[in-house]
Amino acid sequence: MWKFRTIARTGAHFQRGKLLCSSAKGEEKLPKAQDASVNPAAEFNARVLHKPNKIDKILLVWDKKYKTIEEVPNFITCDQMERARNWARIKISIYMMIGTGIGCIIMVYSGKQAAARGESVSKMNLEWHRKMKEEAEKEKAIQS
Repeated sequence: MWKFRTIARTGAHFQRGKLLCSSAKGEEKLPKAQDASVNPAAEFNARVLHKPNKIDKILLVWDKKYKTIEEVPNFITCDQMERARNWARIKISIYMMIGTGIGCIIMVYSGKQAAARGESVSKMNLEWHRKMKEEAEKEKAIQS
């Protein structure tokens, strides 16, 4: 607890995952979190501001925190940015799962169509080996 208070007073930089948050000196501070007695870090994160880059602003608009990119303020809380990134991470993973499921269904359908035509991996492999053997025999006949 002592270290937390010292760091909070000095405004030192924190590395939270890949997000670098720093207190913005000269910027208005946000009100303290209500549950600071339960979680002292919540009080610090409510006061620490983050300057969003272009991708962060797009994520905040995609998360519907703001209507347009121009409406995103120059500084937002780290908690707000973390929530937007987590929301985007969840949405992207859901879209990837849906894409993977659709891809699996397409591959099953394609495999059934190939089986109906009589194609199989083992037949293709045997055909390839037969062609390679014939080419090797032709090269031997030319050389001798």
